[in-house]
Amino acid sequence: MGTYSFNISCPRCGYPAYVEGHSLLPEESLSCRFCGYSFGSKVDREKLVEGQPPPEPEKYENKSAGAYYIRNKRGGGEWGHLEGKDNGPVDWEEIIKQFQEIFRDPDVDLEESYLTKWDDENNKLIHLIGHPKIIIFDECPEDCPEECFEKYGKKGPEQCPRFYDM
Repeated sequence: MGTYSFNISCPRCGYPAYVEGHSLLPEESLSCRFCGYSFGSKVDREKLVEGQPPPEPEKYENKSAGAYYIRNKRGGGEWGHLEGKDNGPVDWEEIIKQFQEIFRDPDVDLEESYLTKWDDENNKLIHLIGHPKIIIFDECPEDCPEECFEKYGKKGPEQCPRFYDM
């Protein structure tokens, strides 16, 4: 065992971001599923030599133009960040058209799916399509200090004060 993961506040937008890393290697990455921002460090595994300290990790940063999440009604989903073709600007008109078509699919859960855009000028997240509910940090645990599961049963996380509309 050497891997770990947890949620923290995204340094760019403030919404929950996912962090994962490896305790035996100097590797760690952060990915925000709301604004698309990511950064971290990665070790070239081909340069690992047993008994030797790992090589210096390579750092990276991706200031994505936005993000999306497409939730399937039967469970599961797909998320990603948005970038322009060949690192150029994003054609938002075309992206919005594509996502409007995707969101017309009856198998897409519109309550959970979304498309966002990062506004560099105003330093804020803009919701283009969808209005998802998110849980601040990890899902509400069964031993939640707010006692959501005791108060609301299976609907606990949706009623929890830690759960809110974006």
